[in-house]
Amino acid sequence: MIALNQDAPGKQATCQFKKQELRVYVKELEDGAHAVGFCNFGLEPIDMPFSDFQQLGLKGKLKVRDLWRQKDITKLDPGRINFP
Repeated sequence: MIALNQDAPGKQATCQFKKQELRVYVKELEDGAHAVGFCNFGLEPIDMPFSDFQQLGLKGKLKVRDLWRQKDITKLDPGRINFP
């Protein structure tokens, strides 16, 4: 998390999506990749269904990684996935 925060260009993440207590932040990294943070600002756990990656400016194949666990989760191709 610290390396992500201290990425060389020092660009700030910006909120690209907001619905009730859910916020989605996107930050462009030095290598052109993007970091996306899904944040629950409420006191209760919530489902975080999200499928509109193009709204975030993300296209093509995406690698999903849990930074807290330092573990790759999955790969997505939003153009080929039909989310409910």
